[in-house]
Amino acid sequence: MPRAKPFSGKQKKQQLRAKKLAGGAGKASFELDGERQKAAAPNRPAQGARGGKVAPAGGGRPPRGQESSSQIMGTNMRRTIGNLTTVFERESDFDILVRKKDSTRPFQRSTLLEEECALRPRPLPYPIPVEARDVPMIDIPKRPRWDKAMSPEQLELSEQAAFQLWLKSIYETHPRESLNFFEHNLEVWRQLWRALERADVAVFVLDARIPLFHLSQAVLQHTTQDLSKAAVLCINKCDLVHPAVANAWEDYLRTRYPSLSVVQFWVPKSGSDRVAQDAVEPLLAAIKQCRVRRKHTKAEQDTRWKGGGEAEHKEGEHTWVLAASYFDEEAEAEAQGEAEAEGEERGVRKDVLTVTLVGDPNMGKSSVINSIFGKKVVSSSSTPGHTKHFQTLFLRPRVCFCDSPGLVCPKLDAPKALQVIFGSYRIAQVREPYSVVRMVGEHAVPPLHETYGLVPEEGGSSEWSPWSICEALARKRGFFTKGAKPETHRASNLLLRECLNGRRVVLSFLPPAVTIQDLPVEEPAEGWKWETTLDASTEEESEEEEESCDGGGP
Repeated sequence: MPRAKPFSGKQKKQQLRAKKLAGGAGKASFELDGERQKAAAPNRPAQGARGGKVAPAGGGRPPRGQESSSQIMGTNMRRTIGNLTTVFERESDFDILVRKKDSTRPFQRSTLLEEECALRPRPLPYPIPVEARDVPMIDIPKRPRWDKAMSPEQLELSEQAAFQLWLKSIYETHPRESLNFFEHNLEVWRQLWRALERADVAVFVLDARIPLFHLSQAVLQHTTQDLSKAAVLCINKCDLVHPAVANAWEDYLRTRYPSLSVVQFWVPKSGSDRVAQDAVEPLLAAIKQCRVRRKHTKAEQDTRWKGGGEAEHKEGEHTWVLAASYFDEEAEAEAQGEAEAEGEERGVRKDVLTVTLVGDPNMGKSSVINSIFGKKVVSSSSTPGHTKHFQTLFLRPRVCFCDSPGLVCPKLDAPKALQVIFGSYRIAQVREPYSVVRMVGEHAVPPLHETYGLVPEEGGSSEWSPWSICEALARKRGFFTKGAKPETHRASNLLLRECLNGRRVVLSFLPPAVTIQDLPVEEPAEGWKWETTLDASTEEESEEEEESCDGGGP
């Protein structure tokens, strides 16, 4: 066997440097050379005597216009060539340190939460500005124009340049503090582009606890106006909120978007008395009512040309077809017979209705598809970003459903804590969970210490704070470090996961400008029940939920 060619450490460094300089699809930042590292140094906290972080003087952030490219585009330097991992901007160590110090401050609960309310879980006032009404809407990156003469390399470079220009413009236009966690990976945006391009009907899946927070106005506008696609709003997880709250959201969305169909949906739990078909049928009915655009066949165009002249031919290049025709068995058999008569190859379908499900991560898109098919056809998980590639599945020979990966769009003044609570940001990747626990603790009804049966430590303060709640929960659950100290980070992760899954703590919000007094006082439908207790099976934590990470984001 020939001896391997020597490869020195110096050559390895040169190879790695060349890869960095080469760039890649979807890179959220440019390379950092020595000068850029020096320019970024003021943004990093200095090292203390024992390796601890010391807050930099003067806030530690360079003036606007003097930031390095990595600071403008994000500091996550991972290569994303062909990688569909969600990439968010990494928060600064200084901001993390400030929020950690704030974790011992007591909760400041509103007095409105102490008022009597018959609805459980108790709905809360809408907490944030409305996009495109109270705050400006940030547009999404659009796929640049291309033609068949372009090579794959040219198309790749064109998309990279357009995406980096869009990303840079966001940080130059809007303050970093007002931006939410949003997708920095071009590969994930490409999945959305492809999924919407092939769609005839786009179903926007929203969380019933706060639907408007998860609805991207930019994606909806791009779908209905730029691409001329039909759209349906699906309010999922309606079993986590009171029926009066779900009805209020349905009425609000119908008023705000009068041209769109709005349906309520829920995925039945295993062993539940609630039947899946009760939620599936209204969704399929809304899809059938949509009108999809179709091009005329060559024979139809020739007929229109002979009968109506050139003007009529140009105006009639497209026609609008009711989606229900694709569910018609007779029309389906007729279309299949015509395809066989024309000698169409087996497996090739020219005229198929494609229904694409889009939305934020953890909205339950995959679970909705499984419910429609009546069996598990796609993998689903409570972990955000579980679906990596868009997948196509045929419900009928002429009806195809497309499951797309969740994608977080940029928004202004959208609290990052809410993104963690509702699953847009992976809980296991949160570097500082106590600010999120604060939002839960200041809005949860009943209070967290009553829900979990916690008591303050002897000699401690009777006022509860995010840190004391996590410490007491860790003691009760037996979460301790090797040094016998309460493992507060693990306890906070457990609390946030239960809030995300709607187990013990459920945060639900009313539509904007709607109060509890505006809701009708009526009893829920028979069979509806909201429980805050857990059985022994749900008390156990899975290995997936136990994982934790000190990184800056997924």
